[in-house]
Amino acid sequence: MRKSNELRRIEIIRNFTKHAAGSVLIKWGDTWVLCTASVEEKVPPFMKDSGKGWVTAEYSMLPSSTGGGRKDRDIKKLKQDARSTEIQRLIGRALRAAVDMSLLGERQITIDCDVLQADGGTRCASITGGMIALELAVKKLLKEKKIAKSPIIHRVAAVSVGVCDGKPTLDLDYIHDSTAEVDLNVIMTDDGRFVELQGCAEHKPFTDKHLGAMIKLAKSGLKRIFTKVMCASFVLLSAAAFGSTAELHWKMSDGKIETEKVELVVRDNGKLETLTIPKTVLAAKGAKSLEIVPDFAKAKKGEKGFWFTPYGVYGEYDRDNGWFFAGADRMSMPMFGWTNPRGGCLAIVTSLKYFVRNKILAKNGDYTVAAFLNDELLTDAYEDLVIEYHRRAPSATYAELAKIYRVYQLERGVVRPFRERFKENKILEKAIMAPEIRIRMAWKPVPSPIKHQSPENEPEVKAMVTFDRMKDIVNELKRQGVADAELCLVGWNIGGHDGRWPQYFPAEPKLGGDAKLMEAIRYAQDQGYLIVPHGNFVEGYSIANDFDIEWVSKDRNGSPILYDPKGKTTWGGGLPYKMCPQRAYEKFCSRDIPRLAAFGFKGIGYFDVTTICEPKQCHDPRHRCNFKQGCEYWDKCAAISKRELGGFSSESGNDYLAGNFDYSLYTYFGDPRQIEEKYAAGKGIAKKVVPIWKIVYNGIISDNPFTITMNAAIKDRYSQLKWIEFSGRASFYIYQKFRSAGKNWMGEEDLTCETDERLKWSVSKIKNGYDGYMKTRHLQLEFLEDHAEVAPGVFESTYSNGEKVIVDYNRNEWRMVGAK
Repeated sequence: MRKSNELRRIEIIRNFTKHAAGSVLIKWGDTWVLCTASVEEKVPPFMKDSGKGWVTAEYSMLPSSTGGGRKDRDIKKLKQDARSTEIQRLIGRALRAAVDMSLLGERQITIDCDVLQADGGTRCASITGGMIALELAVKKLLKEKKIAKSPIIHRVAAVSVGVCDGKPTLDLDYIHDSTAEVDLNVIMTDDGRFVELQGCAEHKPFTDKHLGAMIKLAKSGLKRIFTKVMCASFVLLSAAAFGSTAELHWKMSDGKIETEKVELVVRDNGKLETLTIPKTVLAAKGAKSLEIVPDFAKAKKGEKGFWFTPYGVYGEYDRDNGWFFAGADRMSMPMFGWTNPRGGCLAIVTSLKYFVRNKILAKNGDYTVAAFLNDELLTDAYEDLVIEYHRRAPSATYAELAKIYRVYQLERGVVRPFRERFKENKILEKAIMAPEIRIRMAWKPVPSPIKHQSPENEPEVKAMVTFDRMKDIVNELKRQGVADAELCLVGWNIGGHDGRWPQYFPAEPKLGGDAKLMEAIRYAQDQGYLIVPHGNFVEGYSIANDFDIEWVSKDRNGSPILYDPKGKTTWGGGLPYKMCPQRAYEKFCSRDIPRLAAFGFKGIGYFDVTTICEPKQCHDPRHRCNFKQGCEYWDKCAAISKRELGGFSSESGNDYLAGNFDYSLYTYFGDPRQIEEKYAAGKGIAKKVVPIWKIVYNGIISDNPFTITMNAAIKDRYSQLKWIEFSGRASFYIYQKFRSAGKNWMGEEDLTCETDERLKWSVSKIKNGYDGYMKTRHLQLEFLEDHAEVAPGVFESTYSNGEKVIVDYNRNEWRMVGAK
């Protein structure tokens, strides 16, 4: 016997028929309804030329759908019966409440609901199943690029409630319905708003107390329907082939783990399996974290295979215990991969991709490779989570797996190779084919002794390279034969490096001011060099002349978000705030990048931090901005840089700006030796770093691969060889050391120019690196097709032009094979 607050079992079978744009067989207890969605490129006459679409429904009961004999078809009576007419109008009204008709275009979607078997609640089953069929039809329109954006603004579902024997009862079947004192159908959106209440007293009037109890019961039932039925996390079946299963490990607020299994849907002849978890499920759970582990993402110690993170950290199944987490700001690409004796796989997060992290765990010799979401991401999910698992043979290499993502990016048109872009952007070609030389001109103490600076208490600006001295650098570069270079001026702005962001102007007076800056820019360009600014729109300081706490990102409590939540970390301008990407784009990027171009800057403009940290969510109601929207606003800023200056670059390799991203100052933050040494000491499960980013983006986005490969010409041989192995663009930094306390993350070795002799020495080292880059720069245009450790300490990289670069760390040497 079913409890009064219990739903009947609901089963959803998607894609039940072959030809419909969307189809669902919904089994709601013993009520079965087939819901199909048909798309027509026309609208009813009353909607013609409105620019809007229409959603409607038709409803019928098949002759053998009920007991008590055959039900005649309506066509036999030459008209539809009144009940069917009333129900199909209800279904149409309910589904139209879910759709923004202006986004549908002038086309009509008809939901046909045919009752195969009736046992009460057919209209509720039709609405709920019809909603899923409607979603499937919309996804088809999106895939076919007939619409640019989904018109579905929320889901709707329906459930019946009633009063049976004086007691509020949920989900009435035929026996309940035929004897109920009150019958009420409740239709709601997934965010808890009513679409329609349809009810009546069957025998005697009911009180508002009864009504309140029924609505409360209906809401609890609908919450379960949204999270457990419509949203694919629990009972999501498909007429398409079932694939593997995945375990969902929900960590609840009390620390307990709730585990469930879901089935993946197979596509592309078994090469692709997909997991979908709707945003309503993610939010409704109230979990602290979620780990997703497909059954084919498990291995045991000693099995053949490997795993890698998007950051390129690589390991094998050779430890009993340990873990590695690719999270925080280190998910450079929304993908990760592995192989084991059961197969190879590249996982690509295609929806909610800025949320997911990668966690590899070894426990008592059992390995799992998981996608991971934390509580903030679960609570604030703005779209469904979709992960595609691209299956390959157990023999697949990490290069073969990484290239799946390259193809994915290219085929979607997200990125284009340099060879294509160079034809239309000669500034970009000139920049990439030349080294970057960064010159830190001025800065204040870092860490700053004053958290909240003002013009009155601002620490003294240390001016090391005036605009006149910069011309001396240009002259020395020319004299020593560095024919081409892109000069990036760092700390040219008021207050020096990180001095008063987002304020740029005037140029720092101690360096010579605006007039001298423009003179220096023209001088460098006259000598054949590109010259670009270092800027920042991600962080802001209270000392800025137009600082306003309004444009800072806010947390859920409305408090401004700091770079360091603890408020301890300071940079040149003091305590940095995280700027809302929307406000940064509207107020600063749109205004200041054209001003930088007007000063004469041309080249790959550099804007700090943008690609090393994902945007913080902003909860300010005046400019609310989720992760995805934040990324979109930063992308708009990058597009302005490309339009006005010629290109866009930033600090690291997060690829959410890939379409407008030209150069990464360093893609891999840190020294790969730390991973190698920890592994050698038996303390970690990660073995080494492999060039996953380069396999995906070489020939598309250029980079200096590591922080340790900045100024490689004056670094140790290991750093120099890593620059070669990872196909870096030559990158130099004059005054890379600037901190008065703490670690200089690009190394302690430095190029400086405090004297003419020191300037000559520094430029001679740049010339050495320049000469080396002239031998390898053509590889910036090629795809990196393969990379492997062919012998202990010997690595071979194969490029799309057939050339191979072999780096031997045992002999501290490298060579190129097949070079033209």
